[in-house]
Amino acid sequence: MKYIVIVHKEPGSSYGITIPDYPGCFSAADTFEDIPAKVQEALECWAYGDDFIPATPSTYEQIAASEDAKGGMLMLVDVNFDFADKKSVPVNVTMPKYMRAYIDRRAQALGMTRSAFLQEAARQYRTET
Repeated sequence: MKYIVIVHKEPGSSYGITIPDYPGCFSAADTFEDIPAKVQEALECWAYGDDFIPATPSTYEQIAASEDAKGGMLMLVDVNFDFADKKSVPVNVTMPKYMRAYIDRRAQALGMTRSAFLQEAARQYRTET
C-alpha cells in the first residue's frame, strides 16, 4: 500500500520523516535513499501488537494542505504490510532429534507449546525489518 510521507531536511542534519496517516509515527534517515526502508521500519515498530489494521491512505492534497507539510517535501512510499498478517501457517522445520527434545522440554517447563516457544525465540532474535 502506498502512503505519502513528509520529509524535512535541515543543513547538516538527517532527513526527518513523518507518516501523517499514523499519528506519532516518525523516523529519520541519513540518506535520501534510506527513506523507504526507514518508513517500513517505523511503521512495523509503531504497529506492533495484535489489533493493527492498515489505515486508508490520505490523498496528496490532504497531506499537502496540512500544517506539518509546510517546509517539507512529500514522498510516496510503498509499505509492505506482510508483518501485520497474523494468520498461522504450518512450517516444516528440520533439526536434530536432541534439539527438538530440548525445545519440547523447555516449552513444557514454561507452559508453552513447541510453536509458541519457537515463535518467542524468533521474536527475541529479530533485529531487521
